[in-house]
Amino acid sequence: MDLLRVGDRILQSNDLVPLLSKTNLLSRVIQEIIIDDAIGDIELTAEEIQAAEVAFCQRNKITSAEEANAWAQQQYGTPDLIRTTAVREQKLAKFKTQTFAKEVDSYFLQRKGRLDKVLYSLIRTSQLGLAQELYFRVHDDGQSFTELAKE
Repeated sequence: MDLLRVGDRILQSNDLVPLLSKTNLLSRVIQEIIIDDAIGDIELTAEEIQAAEVAFCQRNKITSAEEANAWAQQQYGTPDLIRTTAVREQKLAKFKTQTFAKEVDSYFLQRKGRLDKVLYSLIRTSQLGLAQELYFRVHDDGQSFTELAKE
């Protein structure tokens, strides 16, 4: 029995695992199977499914049924691939929220020092009058620091 036909080549099941391993795709397949198992019990409402499909189409710039079919064909899938993919993504997002939402704040606070980034800009001048004028233009007039630096 053929497992997969690619052009003139027919891959049997015993050929597929070594091929996936050789092309570094086996670990990705295993990861996706684990994700499927983790999100298997997640339930979505009809509204969540509809919203997920709409969001998916917007992200992928799919605006018509013809574009949806073309996208599915390009992905080697059936016309319901958009729904399947959107539902899977939404289930994964819901799983992440249910599983990790309680821990995000404490995780962030523990690592805040390493996550904070500071950006500063500096304009140097030896003219006191110019420095004061620039200060007042930024502080009082609300002029952009970037604009002043270019001047």
